[in-house]
Amino acid sequence: MPSGDCSCSYECPDGSGPCSFTIESKTCCDLNPCTTFDLTVSGGGYDSTYSNITTAPPAVSESTFKVEVKDGVVNCSWSFPPFYSRSCHYKTMVEIGLPGDNTEKYEVSNNIYFFERPEKLTPCHTGKIECIVKTVGGTNGESIEEIDQTTYDEENVSLLESLILNPGNKSIDTSWNLSVDHCSRIKSFRLNWTSESNETIFMKKEDRQHLINELIPCTNYTVTLEPLNDGNITIAQPKSNQTSTHIMELDPPTNISVFDETTETLSLSWTEPLNWGPACELEAYNVSWKAVEMSLEEKFQEIPRNITTHQLTDLVPCTNYTVTVRAKNVAGLSMDGIATGATENRVLNSPASLNVENQWSTSVNISWIPHVEYGPLCKPYHYNLSVSSLDTMSVVKIMQIPANASFHKIDELVPCTNYNVAIKAMNIAGSSNETDINTATKFAVLEPPTSIDVNERETTALNITWQPPAEWGSMCTLENFRIAWYPPNLSNENSTILPAKNTTYKITNLMPCTNYTIEARAGNLAGYSSGRVIHAATEIRSIPPWNRTIICIDMKQTEDTSQVL
Repeated sequence: MPSGDCSCSYECPDGSGPCSFTIESKTCCDLNPCTTFDLTVSGGGYDSTYSNITTAPPAVSESTFKVEVKDGVVNCSWSFPPFYSRSCHYKTMVEIGLPGDNTEKYEVSNNIYFFERPEKLTPCHTGKIECIVKTVGGTNGESIEEIDQTTYDEENVSLLESLILNPGNKSIDTSWNLSVDHCSRIKSFRLNWTSESNETIFMKKEDRQHLINELIPCTNYTVTLEPLNDGNITIAQPKSNQTSTHIMELDPPTNISVFDETTETLSLSWTEPLNWGPACELEAYNVSWKAVEMSLEEKFQEIPRNITTHQLTDLVPCTNYTVTVRAKNVAGLSMDGIATGATENRVLNSPASLNVENQWSTSVNISWIPHVEYGPLCKPYHYNLSVSSLDTMSVVKIMQIPANASFHKIDELVPCTNYNVAIKAMNIAGSSNETDINTATKFAVLEPPTSIDVNERETTALNITWQPPAEWGSMCTLENFRIAWYPPNLSNENSTILPAKNTTYKITNLMPCTNYTIEARAGNLAGYSSGRVIHAATEIRSIPPWNRTIICIDMKQTEDTSQVL
């Protein structure tokens, strides 16, 4: 670059002054870099002279200026044009621009054509690196600068030293560490996790841990962490890791309902649970049911995965049931999904094995096996027992027997009678079918005749009347009457057998004026009844006058003792 003294002048336009202007080399001297000259400015009748004005030094050569980063060291190098004279070069300034709007300024000697940053870059400096070289000189200290830039993102250089994922069933505990203790560029973090969906959360710059919840078990997730600046722009290489939530049992089925109840069936429906990841897919359903208040064995059945309804059969009527539906996968069975229902009320089964245990003339003892127990909703109220005479074809007894009974003695029956005994169980739904059996009371002698009386008296005869006893059953029909009589000394008893149709009899050949005991008995196949007794005396007989007094005395005693007892 040629240099030397020269002079030039400048006339302000229109002769006015002062004025501002730019001196161009064409109008005044050869104004190359580092040129010294004198200047006279005329205008308005005045001249102003400026001596030893020096132009600014040249900028560094653009073609040779570059910035590099190697092993974390920033290196700027440059050169000047070949005609450049360093005699006017006052100083060279180097500015290093780092990510995050951080700028470092250095001054170097005139004879230095390169610069190395004293400290190595850290991962906090990943991003754009800029080097500015300014040459400062000339009369006005003008600065001419040249800029070059590069990017610092060497392999394996990251602000994030580690991203640690600790998976659970439905969560991932995420923690991270920085490779530097402090980096002012970081203003926040963006934590992102993806599977079938994409979720993001922003974290404070102080945070080093976050628990990601509400994830799907058995699912692969990619978790990415990005350091951000004030504008939520990524300032360093993100860190990503993959993991899977744990294999676990499914949630239980939902919306379990029981419907269409009958006496022996219950229908079920449910909603399929949320499916986990492909490693934990639903395989089947496990359905179990158990009577609530009865000691019955719990039953189980496996249902294919594509079915969400099922009918339970062979249940006990009138019973509350607890129904459990579980979802099955590779990890096992889910928690219980529970519903309750009750089978419909039903009349009881008939009592079984009705038997006659004992028979007497006026009673029978029966036993039976109680009804089959249903559920507690249909507990038996009692048994209805009816007794009918087969001889008269009529109901003679109706009674209620306690529900816990299994035998009963039926009293006040008629001997020698055929009976039908029927029993049925009663509950809230009504009565069961009848169970019946035929039986008979045993043979028995009849009751004695009734209303025995003497309606005619003679000196040697007594005419008696009576009424037959109540009839027993057809097997013990009255066959005859036995009439017996004897005098007071109970000797010389006489008797006769009369047909059953007779209700009167005249006893003859008696002694006059004598008390007699007369006994009537009713006879049937079982024998004779106990006797019905009456006392009666024959009439007074006419006697000669010489014995009348004594006989009359005797007769008076006889008459007194001949009253009917």
